Amino acid sequence: MKAEKKEQVLETMSGIYNQVGSSLDAKSQKQGSIAYYQDFNFKGSKLGIENVYIVEIVNEKQRQTADSQAEKEGKEYQIYDENQELIATVSTDGKVQFATKYMQELETRFPEYYKTLELESIEFALPEKQRDEDLEMSRRRNKRI
Repeated sequence: MKAEKKEQVLETMSGIYNQVGSSLDAKSQKQGSIAYYQDFNFKGSKLGIENVYIVEIVNEKQRQTADSQAEKEGKEYQIYDENQELIATVSTDGKVQFATKYMQELETRFPEYYKTLELESIEFALPEKQRDEDLEMSRRRNKRI
């Protein structure tokens, strides 16, 4: 990734980090890492999004009362675009809930593409391997932003 692009990505990460942090319940939620993906694809669907930022949120209360393994990890995710607008949230059990504004914009701008999406079977999974264009910052690094 070129230095100029990297600086822009880091600046956006900082903005999203602060935005998400101010909306969390400090007693039960902790912000984890934040990652930038130049190309992100949802499994089980034809939906791919460029330039996304994915924020990990750990729900401490849910971890303590969890029944399933996914809930025991207590990880939720919020997905943002490069304008720091929410695209979707992902629950601890992996259910993706798209922001109404995002879906309306997608349907308006790309009606034919929108019709081909199979959102009922959509699955969320972080890429196993980062590409050179991708960037991730841990919670510790984010505290310095």
